[in-house]
Amino acid sequence: MKNNFISLISNPPEGFKNINPTKHVLLGGRVAIYADSCEDVTSLLDNFTKRIQGVIITPNELFFFTPLGPALWHMGVPEPMLADLASIAASYLDMLSVGQLALNQNEQLNLELAHSKNTQSHLAENYNVNVQRLGEKVEQLREEIEKSKQAEKQIVRLNNLREELLRVGHFDKKLTHVTEAVVNTFDADFCRIWIIKPGDRCDYGCPHANITDGPHACRHRKRCLHLVASSGRYSGLDSSFHSRVPFGCYKIGMIASGDIENFMTNDVTHDPRVHDHDWAKQHGLLSFAGYRLFSDKGVPVGVIALFSKYAINPQEVGLLEGVANSTSQIIQINRDANEKEAMQVNLLRAQKMEAIGLMAGGVAHDLNNILAGIVGYPELLLLQLPQSSKLRKPIEAIQESGKRATIIVDDLLTVARGAASTREPNDLNTLIQEYLDSPECVTLKSSHPGNICTRQLKAQNPIISCSPVHIKKIIMNLITNAMEALSDAGTVTVSTRNQVVEKNDIFEHELEPGSYVLLTVQDDGPGIAAVDLEHIFEPFYTKKVMGHSGTGLGLAIVWNTVHDHNGRIFVKSSEGETIFRIFFPVNTIEAIVSSDVDTVKQVTGASEHILVVDDEPQLRDLANQMLGFMGYKVDSVCSGELALEFVKETAVDVIVMDMLMDPGMNGCQTYEEILKLYPDQKAVIASGFSESDDIKKALELGAGVFIKKPYSMAKLGRAVKEALCS
Repeated sequence: MKNNFISLISNPPEGFKNINPTKHVLLGGRVAIYADSCEDVTSLLDNFTKRIQGVIITPNELFFFTPLGPALWHMGVPEPMLADLASIAASYLDMLSVGQLALNQNEQLNLELAHSKNTQSHLAENYNVNVQRLGEKVEQLREEIEKSKQAEKQIVRLNNLREELLRVGHFDKKLTHVTEAVVNTFDADFCRIWIIKPGDRCDYGCPHANITDGPHACRHRKRCLHLVASSGRYSGLDSSFHSRVPFGCYKIGMIASGDIENFMTNDVTHDPRVHDHDWAKQHGLLSFAGYRLFSDKGVPVGVIALFSKYAINPQEVGLLEGVANSTSQIIQINRDANEKEAMQVNLLRAQKMEAIGLMAGGVAHDLNNILAGIVGYPELLLLQLPQSSKLRKPIEAIQESGKRATIIVDDLLTVARGAASTREPNDLNTLIQEYLDSPECVTLKSSHPGNICTRQLKAQNPIISCSPVHIKKIIMNLITNAMEALSDAGTVTVSTRNQVVEKNDIFEHELEPGSYVLLTVQDDGPGIAAVDLEHIFEPFYTKKVMGHSGTGLGLAIVWNTVHDHNGRIFVKSSEGETIFRIFFPVNTIEAIVSSDVDTVKQVTGASEHILVVDDEPQLRDLANQMLGFMGYKVDSVCSGELALEFVKETAVDVIVMDMLMDPGMNGCQTYEEILKLYPDQKAVIASGFSESDDIKKALELGAGVFIKKPYSMAKLGRAVKEALCS
């Protein structure tokens, strides 16, 4: 209901004039109104019934009081009472005005008081909320400050770690400093580092090597993770199950292989990537972080991992990634240093071997020329002596001594890195079996009855391109050394298997990617002292009694023969174990061909004309007699110049030509000049030294065969036969 009211009374009676319509607002719409007649009341009702409240007074003979609306009354008053009523109404209205004012003031005060109370309550509530928020902000700020201080401490510790790594020289100590720093800086329960090494080393002492079934079977022989540093709860590099982790197995091996990404978890007791939840619960562990370590070429080289009883925050994750990167750099620097050192050692060894080889090669060439007569003339004499002759035995002894001397000279030529030999596809397993069953090996075994020699020839593709004689000499030298190093209760194991070296394999840097046959000779003897290990391949370096059990050339021959065959040899020795590993490239092209042993009768000639060219009179004479005995027509000259003059006058079927002749033209130059006259001239090249560049050039020019001095009659006859048929 509105508080304002427009009165229709224009001229109220005397006494009602103080009823001012302007007071209606103050009176809140409660008014007493005088009307002249009931019609006026009706008009009022039509317009204001719903808007006014109070009493409408009209003159009437009889007194009445009738309700007109919810808060409006019609009052009839006799005329004589109007004056008194006017006074009463005025007083009433004044009273109403004062009361209403007081009421309004009281209500206003009540409203203001209520508003004040509401304001106070709201302020109190806001105050409490703000105090709570301020407390939370203070606590959050305190935590941030603590985290910042902790991060600063961690950064300082990691910077100190970098400085320590620069000061500490030994590689293992550097890695141990890393694991210790992780434990101390991040409150880790323990931290460990594994490095990937060739898996074949796990054949010996690896707890996983004998697992053949299940998810933890070692399926990656070429790569395995070796524990190299550990700090915290587990501080030792013991022989526990995790001291070696197969590549691709468990969470560590799977991080290394990339089967699972580097990961961090703060819920190790439920995370499916952590396989032993009960173990984690037992030790109260909460978090794990593991990171793959890389070489500068992006090849995985290891893993660093930690377990902790506390959660790892995002900032610590970044710091741990930095530690992993620093560890990768340490490993790379160490690998670079090792490779550089190995290259320097190999270079010095090669230079030393080359110097010794040059000396040995020169001596061997001269000795072979001398031995040619000692070996050749007895053969001629024995062919002409009757079986009952008393001279046969001493002549055979001379011949045998010459052959033994020839073997020593062959060893010198091998040391000289140029032993002339024919390379043919051969089965390495067969060559090993042939030696182990040979009379020489039987004699060796009988000299050491307490020792056992076993074989494990598992190579499925054992074909290599080689000189069988030299490969057997490798096998003989290694087995002989192993037998002599053992007491009378040891074991020598000879084994083979195939090994594929891939481009990204962490392998010995000397090996090129490809397929190899791995020959291993292992013994359980006392091992080789570290001071001796770096010298064992040097000629004449031996711990044996010279002239009694060796010449000091055995391992030098092995080293040179292996390199001549494009192979590589590695040795590892410790107390109770010595292992020689030799890698030979697998032959994938040529097929094995059978070789027949020729007799003199099988290589006899049919009066073909042979010219012998040699600066040594004794060798010319020996070749003349051998070829003549086999049915050839033979002439000989002592120089290349004379050979050139001879063929200008007389055609020959084959020229047997010495390669090194002094003075004048050598064999290659002589053959080159003869080819200008006779492009199809056939020739056999002979030398007591090696398959040199001149020999290779002569063979490329068309010389059919190379034969090494001293040669037997059968070998010379076969060479001439091959030249005639070429």
